[in-house]
Amino acid sequence: MHSSLAEYLLIKAEQTNDTLTPMQIVKLVYLCHGWMLGLHGRHLIEDDVEAWRYGPIIRILYTAVKKFRSHPVELPLIKNAQATNSFSDEEKDIMNQVFDIYGKRTGIQLSRLTMPRGLRGLKHETPTTLAGMLFPMI
Repeated sequence: MHSSLAEYLLIKAEQTNDTLTPMQIVKLVYLCHGWMLGLHGRHLIEDDVEAWRYGPIIRILYTAVKKFRSHPVELPLIKNAQATNSFSDEEKDIMNQVFDIYGKRTGIQLSRLTMPRGLRGLKHETPTTLAGMLFPMI
């Protein structure tokens, strides 16, 4: 579901004549997941979240977008991805709110927002799986 969530956010960006870099899209997907857990007590993605140097990473999503480097991510993200219209109204509401609140922030700003001070500077070559742990929304 991470790819369809990322594509939903990329479509939202296109609709506002915006673009999203790999760091932005990874952090926005993470924030959507955190909001869903915090507000509704259920997962929006099932993928593992890892602590890397610049904050939480969903490795499978990162792998799909890293080829864009610091350039805007382009659609389609993954061939045959789950349709973006398969989200419930509740899920779309969360994703829309996260995009509206955080979508204009840079990747670095989102990284700072999602990375607890105690974990900043962690080397990404040795990721730590954070099964069930969410970074605080600072």
